[in-house]
Amino acid sequence: MQAPVPQPVSGHVYLQTRTSGDRWYVRCRDANGEHRKLLGRAWEGRGVPPPGYLRRREATARLQEILVAARAGRASQARVAVPPPIGILAAAAAEAEIPGAPRRAVSVPDGFIMWRRLQACCWRLQIAERRGRTPMPQTTCHMSISLDGFVAGPEQSREDPLGRRGRELHRWHLGDERANDADATATGWLMRPRGAYVMGRNMFGPVRGEWDEDWRGWWGPEPPYHAPVFVLTHYAHEPIEMEGGTTFHFVTGGFDAAYARARQMAGEGGVDVAGGASTVRQALIAGVLDELTLDIAPVLLGAGERIFDGVESFGFEPVEVLHSPLATHIRYRRCVR
Repeated sequence: MQAPVPQPVSGHVYLQTRTSGDRWYVRCRDANGEHRKLLGRAWEGRGVPPPGYLRRREATARLQEILVAARAGRASQARVAVPPPIGILAAAAAEAEIPGAPRRAVSVPDGFIMWRRLQACCWRLQIAERRGRTPMPQTTCHMSISLDGFVAGPEQSREDPLGRRGRELHRWHLGDERANDADATATGWLMRPRGAYVMGRNMFGPVRGEWDEDWRGWWGPEPPYHAPVFVLTHYAHEPIEMEGGTTFHFVTGGFDAAYARARQMAGEGGVDVAGGASTVRQALIAGVLDELTLDIAPVLLGAGERIFDGVESFGFEPVEVLHSPLATHIRYRRCVR
């Protein structure tokens, strides 16, 4: 059954991408009716598609470009629903403000989800290499950090996983109304897919010592990684397979062992060191990062978890800087001497 399309609300435009027969197209519904744009014919075969044909991931990449353009036009949220039929790419609705229209809350229809999930899906499905595109770094890390160098607040707990006031570091991508296009771009950096991830046990969950409960992460049944995740721990645990392609593997041999396994599994997709502070610190000391992105929030935490303690040198140079009232986003690349 086709997923329901939300009825247009005055002041908002909805985009929808799906197949009609063997064609991909975008459908826009607004107060003036329905408009369609053909993207190309659907290609389900192997190898390079013939001219005019698009595979699923290429059609999704086109949709991502449209949504990013809508986002740049002061779009606020987007919602996506993936209907059951395999032949349908996705039904995606992008809520975009029309100049002069009053702001209003729009409820999320059943089966629809928010912008960041849509963005992650689009990044994951788009082509890994595109003509003229800069190759993706092999090993990346993206962290929000306070002005005084903390990436999490003190007193982390099950009820407060980011520590006291730690959430203030992440306002730029958690729905604050002051977020701007710079924050949307940085969210794209944060959500881009990688071939595998490495994280510490503290980031995976609050359980300490032996695994005495069935903890499966903070992120619900479908975590945002959609790839193997290698969790550092001193206590062995069987892999946990989640929805959407994420499998948590637990590594007792330390950072080097986890990173080696992640590199092996990632292939050309590259590895992301997802956190927390201790794991990022180990990655910096080991010198494995090719790109480090810091979202510097104008916040002083005074205490908490640092990533640069014990790191003797910083062999990176800034390649891109964006800013908003909520954060200064700096992408660093490893210096080539």
